Order: sequence, then C-alpha cells, then structure tokens
Amino acid sequence: MGPEPWVLAGIMFFCQIPHTLAIGHLYRDDYARAGMRILPVLAEGGGEARAFRRSTTVWRLLLPVGLLPTLIGLTGNVYLVASTVLALGFLWTAARFVHESSATAARAC
Repeated sequence: MGPEPWVLAGIMFFCQIPHTLAIGHLYRDDYARAGMRILPVLAEGGGEARAFRRSTTVWRLLLPVGLLPTLIGLTGNVYLVASTVLALGFLWTAARFVHESSATAARAC
C-alpha cells in the first residue's frame, strides 16, 4: 500500500471526532442515563469543556492533514483551495461550538 490510503484514512479519522463530540453534547443526558462514559457526559470532571477544546484541536489538525493529498500528488490545486476553505470553515464552527456550547452550534459542528 502506498501513502494514498493512509492519507485518506487520516482525513476521515480527523473528521469523525468533532462530529462524535457534538453528537455526544446533544444527547449527553441520554448517554448518561444509559451509563455510557463519553467525554461530554463527564461534565463534573470538566468533560464538556474538554470536549469543546478537543473539537477545535482536531479541526486544527485536519488542516495540514487535508493538504497531504496535494503534497503527495493525489490531487491538484482545486482540491487544495477547496480543502483549505472547508477546513477553515469547520474550524470556525468548532470555535463557535466552544464559545456557545449550544445545540445549534453542536448541530453545525
């Protein structure tokens, strides 16, 4: 296997974490009732704040990982520009999620 599958897997990996944290925030009461210990449920230990910060951190990591397909020759400049714009947009929604911690902001993330 060449680097291409690993790069695509990395992009998919980094995209999933903020979405999972946002869903955990939206349904944290249901997860708590089910006894599931996910990060947003652990509010008494600062879980909500950690989930929000983790979401922003992961989106920051996605920006350079999203550039790798162009750097290894898998895609061209159109992808490079689109990837950068989308990653910055996702970072903005994650930052909004951190500052507002509302259901609307979680749904956007």
